[in-house]
Parts: sequence; structure tokens; C-alpha cells
Amino acid sequence: MSTVTAPNIRSAVQSLWWLVLLRGILLVVLGVLALVQPAVTVVSLVLYLGIYAVFDGVVLVVTAIVSRGERRGWGWIVVQGVISVLAGLLVLTVPGFTAAAVVLTILWFVVISAIVGGVLEIVAALAHRRGGWAIISGVLDILLGLVLMTAVVLSPTATALTLVWIFGIYAIVFGVVLVIAAIRIRQGGEALDLAAEAAQAAADPH
Repeated sequence: MSTVTAPNIRSAVQSLWWLVLLRGILLVVLGVLALVQPAVTVVSLVLYLGIYAVFDGVVLVVTAIVSRGERRGWGWIVVQGVISVLAGLLVLTVPGFTAAAVVLTILWFVVISAIVGGVLEIVAALAHRRGGWAIISGVLDILLGLVLMTAVVLSPTATALTLVWIFGIYAIVFGVVLVIAAIRIRQGGEALDLAAEAAQAAADPH
């Protein structure tokens, strides 16, 4: 019977350092692409979502049909899978239109969240008789929501590009952090290997 120990867990984690490195590199590449070609980045993400929706829908349909004798309501799962496949095919057919719709939906979600969140924060501050920073924070949230709403209405394209650029900067920064973390994980693993070899040599002088 094998025993799971802390060194074993640490060794297993350190052996996967390359996955962390790969993720960081992909994020950096995606971030650079978002800054250089933001429109292409959005369309690429939408195409990925379309492919995933088709694949996920097919899996749902096949799973529901195979397990129909053991699962109640399998017909609804088939319907869900078919809808997912149709939605994915629609995305793949008109990726440009879908990308614009997705970006605008995200922008309006941010706008509504900021305004509603600011109002609720002010109401909560007044209800609990908390003034000062709580009310100021709520007012700032509302102002941010109104500014974003104005930007979306007057220039939705520029606002969408700004959102993609922010995502690109975040992806690059987070990707670099992951690359550094992967290098440190590998260096830590090499240090542990050297220590283990030294300990083994000391225990077995022959």
C-alpha cells in the first residue's frame, strides 16, 4: 500500500512545471495578439466558444441517448445538446456578428452592474447610517457606469477595443507571472533532487 506524503505531493506538482510555463506563454501570446490585432482576438475567442458549444452539445446528446434507460428526463438533455450544437453552428457561421454581440453584452453588463451596485451601496450605507467613504464609493460606481454607458452609446467600437486592450495587458502581466512561477517551480525541483542525491550518498558511502 503506497503512502501519499508531502514530499511526494510536492514532487508531483513540481513535475508539472511545464504546464504552468505553457499556460503563461499562451497567455502572453494571446495578450500580444489582443494589443496588436484586437478584432482578430475577439473573433478567435468566439470561434473557440462555437467549437466548444458544438462539441459539448454532441457529448450531451450521445450521453443522454446511451444512458436513457437509467436516467429520467434524458429527452430534455437531448434538447439541451441540440440547442448547444445549433448555437455553436450559428457562432461558427457568423463569427463577426457574434463577436460584436458578445462584446456589447459584456459592456452593457459592466455598465448595469456599476450603476446598480453603486445605488445599492448608497442605500446600504444610508440604511446602516454609514456615511463618508461608503457613499462616495457608491457615487463613484454610478459615475463610472454613466461614463461607460455614454462611451458605449457614442462609440461602441472604441469602447470595445479598449476592453480588449485591457484584457491584453492583463493577459501579458498574468502570463509573465506564470512563466516566472514555472521557472521557480523547476528550480525548486532541481534543488530538491540535488538534496535527495546528497542525502542518499551520505547514507550509502559505498
